[in-house]
Amino acid sequence: MNEHQYSIKHFNLMVELASKMASIPALILEHSYTYEAFGSWWLTLKRSGKTFRLVFDGRDNRLSIEESAINWQEKASKQLSSNNDVLVLDTCFSLITGYT
Repeated sequence: MNEHQYSIKHFNLMVELASKMASIPALILEHSYTYEAFGSWWLTLKRSGKTFRLVFDGRDNRLSIEESAINWQEKASKQLSSNNDVLVLDTCFSLITGYT
């Protein structure tokens, strides 16, 4: 896979996640993706009047969710066996619906 395909893959995953989150409902407020940091990304979302940040560490395949008060506080995380799109998408949704 060439470097452009990794970015395309990531943004396709984000489209799928945003579509899936509409059923909760949860709204993506902000997003950041860094190809040069092993494809790491984060997004902030609002659900039930609260603001959360979902963080994917591409180097360690670690996905976590944090809640915002004044400072971000991690509420849950999951070590992933791979960065397979289906696994990441399902785990994102699970963290969002399981904690929020």
